[in-house]
Amino acid sequence: MRGVDSTSASTHHGGERLRRLAAGFLGAATWLWVAAVLAAAVLLWWAGDRWWPSTVLLFGPRWTLGLPAVVLLPASLVLDRRLLWPLGVGIVLYLVPLLGFRASLPRMERPDDLVVLTLNVARAEQLTMPLTELVARSGADLVAVQECPHRVRRPTEGLDVEGYHAHSHMSLCFWSRFPFRVGTMVGETVVPDSATGMAVRYEVALGGADTVSVTNLHLPTPRPGLEYIRQGKLKEGATQLERYRRLRIRAARDARMVVDRGGPDRIVLGDFNAPPESHIQRQYWSGYSNAFARAGLGFGFTRYNGWIRARIDHVLLAGDLEAVSAVVGDDVGSDHRPVRVRIRRR
Repeated sequence: MRGVDSTSASTHHGGERLRRLAAGFLGAATWLWVAAVLAAAVLLWWAGDRWWPSTVLLFGPRWTLGLPAVVLLPASLVLDRRLLWPLGVGIVLYLVPLLGFRASLPRMERPDDLVVLTLNVARAEQLTMPLTELVARSGADLVAVQECPHRVRRPTEGLDVEGYHAHSHMSLCFWSRFPFRVGTMVGETVVPDSATGMAVRYEVALGGADTVSVTNLHLPTPRPGLEYIRQGKLKEGATQLERYRRLRIRAARDARMVVDRGGPDRIVLGDFNAPPESHIQRQYWSGYSNAFARAGLGFGFTRYNGWIRARIDHVLLAGDLEAVSAVVGDDVGSDHRPVRVRIRRR
């Protein structure tokens, strides 16, 4: 019996030792993950669109940084519940500063709210319905579209939607239930293999003396540089990302000049090709209220490409305007999602 007791005690001590080793490894892994998430968040906000590795993180599948928590959380519940505190901190860092989670609740709708919608219809041939039908069914007062199909790129041809005034410039299309005057326009900023950089400002008459300045824009993408990185060509990718960074800064500056020529109450909407954490986005648009950041719920991803999820389509407001609700719509066949915002005066 004494031999049996000795064997049982030895097994028990061995199990305890193994459990302590596992708990120690889990603790190290947990703190390492929290530190990695914190470092990624700092890198994202401090150097995004300033330094090419941070730009890769900015436009890359950063949601994958949360995958370790899928293992760490249940393991902590079993081995060491004291680790739930640092895990909780890491999860908050992951969800909010890293992924941009927002928890604003929509307010009560009013009949006089102004409803706007923006959508990049890249690959328009794959849309679930014709573009003009999409506009008609949107129910929005103002609709801004980027990458309009070639057949509707003339000023008004092919844009007819009952109840809307329409205009197009290059690959930008605009529909409004209210009459408007076309203001300043910036054409394409073209370099080899680049996307377009353009903006059109409209002075929209909402009724009486009530006018709002609306700018539809599409700014250049860093995609060519990111493609080199994806292919493992780091040197070429870093060079191209810096080149496109300068191009994107010029395009943002030009677009801001167009916007600033409008009245005090402004709506700027479109494909900015920059997430909120981007240094370029914050440098040129920090004075504007981001509708989804103020009135959205969730992550607000608008661009879907494989593993990539990014919020690069925005509605920005200035003056006496505020967002009441901001919703990212369902898939309509583009690799972008529509952003629908309800706006009213303060």
